[in-house]
Order: sequence, then C-alpha cells, then structure tokens
Amino acid sequence: MSVEPAPPPPATDENPFAAPATGKLAFADANLADADDFDLIRLQCIRKEKNITCISWAMLPSGLFTALLGFLLYAYIPPNGLVLIACLVIIALGLCQAFGGFITKDLEPRGRSILVGCLGVSGLLSLLSVNPLNLLFFFIVLAMMYRKPADIVFSDRYRDEIIPATPHIRGRASILIWLIAITMAIIPLMVIALFLFAFLSAPAH
Repeated sequence: MSVEPAPPPPATDENPFAAPATGKLAFADANLADADDFDLIRLQCIRKEKNITCISWAMLPSGLFTALLGFLLYAYIPPNGLVLIACLVIIALGLCQAFGGFITKDLEPRGRSILVGCLGVSGLLSLLSVNPLNLLFFFIVLAMMYRKPADIVFSDRYRDEIIPATPHIRGRASILIWLIAITMAIIPLMVIALFLFAFLSAPAH
C-alpha cells in the first residue's frame, strides 16, 4: 500500500524569516488613538502622562509664588503707574499659571493652553531682563504638552476610560522632568527670598 505525499503548503507573500508581529510590534503599527487594548495604550502613554502631571503640579506653587512676588513688589517699591502695571501683570501671570497647573494635572486640555500661554508671556518678558531661562522653560513645556502622544493623553477617552480601567499600570516622570519641575517651582521662591533679604538688609534712611 503506497502512501501519497502531503500536498505542498499554499503560497504566501509573507517573509518566513520576519519576526512575528505580536504584542507591541503589532500595536506600534496600529492607530494608537483607536486601539481597543487599554493596557497597551496606557503603556505607550504612561511616561508622557506622568511628565505632564509632574510639570503641572510644579506650576501650581510656581504660579502662587509668582503672584506673591507681584504683591511684594507693589508693597515695597515706591508706587507709580509703571510699577503698578508691572505688578498687576506679574500677579495675573502667576494666578493664571497656578490655575493652569491645577487643571492640567487632571489632564484637562484647556489647562495646557493656559500654561503654554503664561510661560510664553513670561519667556518674552524675561528677555527684557536678559534672562532667557523662562523662555527655555516655555519651549520645554510646549514640546511636552503638544508632542505625540499628548493629544491622546489629553483626550476624554484616555482620561475617563483608559486611566480608570488600568490602575495596575504605573509609571513615573523622567529624572530630567523632575529636575525641571523642581527648578520651575523654586525659582520664584528664591527671587522672593532675595528680594526680602535685599530690602530688609538695606540701611534705613
């Protein structure tokens, strides 16, 4: 009794030596915003999410300290029209920055627009004092808030569905972002300390 040979395998265009498209390899080629796997979406976006929330938390005390600096300048510098305008601008920027940080930490899209706007104005004003540090912070925050996958992180689906469905996925901001956030938070406080030190140590007339 003869045994018939097995039929040849069907022709295919796939490369037999290619790596299998599974897991993150397959997911990377998919549309991230429309994917159904919440775990993979969160894994792809968790670093961006934590960087944004880290900077946003830093903007809250930074804005409040900036507003306090505006009040102190108005209280201790001899008042005139120009000083009053400058103090009001500083106070308004500080309060807007604090409010923007407060709502951006919850991934509210309007919060990033407020933060970027405030830092943009602060950066332009810092050029007048030959201090481009605020302008550098502006470009860093601008890239963080709008570079991919920021649009996904700020979406209603990510905030209202994906995050609550993936509490087991944890992440943290990068060390560089932590350093930037700490610097942005303490700079206004340092300026306040230097201002009070200079004022209190000045000889009385």
